[in-house]
Amino acid sequence: MTFPTTSIISLRILGLFPFQMHSHYVMCRKLMRELAVKGHRVDVYSYFPLNQKILNYHDYSLAGTLPAISNNMSFKEIPLVWGSDSIKEWLKAMGIPICRLLGLPIFQNLLHDPPIDAPYDLVIIELSAAQCYIPFGRRLNVPVIGVVTTPYLLDWQYDSFGTPINLAIDPSCASQYEARMNFLERLDNFVLYNRAYWTFVLSTREHDKVVERIFGLGLPEYITGFSKFKF
Repeated sequence: MTFPTTSIISLRILGLFPFQMHSHYVMCRKLMRELAVKGHRVDVYSYFPLNQKILNYHDYSLAGTLPAISNNMSFKEIPLVWGSDSIKEWLKAMGIPICRLLGLPIFQNLLHDPPIDAPYDLVIIELSAAQCYIPFGRRLNVPVIGVVTTPYLLDWQYDSFGTPINLAIDPSCASQYEARMNFLERLDNFVLYNRAYWTFVLSTREHDKVVERIFGLGLPEYITGFSKFKF
């Protein structure tokens, strides 16, 4: 008599989602829920804890540390989405403030007193305006998986994914063009892309200072360091 058996390998997964926009977190929450349902043990740091607890899913709430962005937008927030300085304003609001959260006790406890009895096997983060949480992978000595919640890659993410952008057919995230562009639109697309890309690069200098203060010296800078991680 034989009995069929199925081998299940359960991982302990750390999910770091400090971006306070609910529409971005919906996909991340679904991902982490499904991992928990599949039997993995997940610890999730976010602004939006589950209303009802489920097995294997453990919330660490960031609610109240930054204003949550959900369901409405004030007049002052419109430049974050539209306008010539939208990328600059977006990075200012969603970049360095999120990096500075690393100094909070909730992250300091994770950094200096991670679980030992059942250590993490994997870190999952959202790739957006602030990648300051990538070094948790090196600190915990585990792989990092980055997820993208936008319908397109942001201008500074193409190189990270090993997919060079083709500005003749790939619209910049700062533009409203579609794939079919005339010459003047392609020229404008080129300008918008480089403006967004270098605005991000310059903004990450402040991010690097936070990462250096929290994690110490010797970590790769944003742009050159992306290639060392798994996305």
